[in-house]
Amino acid sequence: MAYWDQTDLENALSPATVLAIYDDTASGVVSTDALTAVIKRSDAEVNSYMAINYPKLVLPLADAPTPDTLKFASLEFGIVYSRDRKPEYWKNAQDKERENRLAEARKKMDRFAVAQQVLFDVPAQPRPSNVGGIVLDQGQRVTIDSITGESNMGDF
Repeated sequence: MAYWDQTDLENALSPATVLAIYDDTASGVVSTDALTAVIKRSDAEVNSYMAINYPKLVLPLADAPTPDTLKFASLEFGIVYSRDRKPEYWKNAQDKERENRLAEARKKMDRFAVAQQVLFDVPAQPRPSNVGGIVLDQGQRVTIDSITGESNMGDF
């Protein structure tokens, strides 16, 4: 099941913009094959971030409705990938906006990956594998036994 659909994209960009991007035959109809390819690409991008730290989460999610956390994350990538289909449709001044949107989408997924943000609306509420558990530090051990922070252990 896709995380978002044509209606979601139209709400984000506008119906006229979606038609301009996806009307490949100039027939006034959105090419569903092209739109489906962009949806799959953006969903795969989101799933690739989630799979590492949510091993108990079966991806792609098959439950309806799609959790908003994943839907909106995937839609951010979908907007960028949609724009990439028709770069001539956009002004050169919007290239920076595209890069910023892509960077923000990746930052959001990075926050999910390190559990700064969590999937609050996923049915099973799996716990990210990188949260909790034992933390190992293989660094050097130093004993400081004075109040000034200097070691008084003498010379060895």
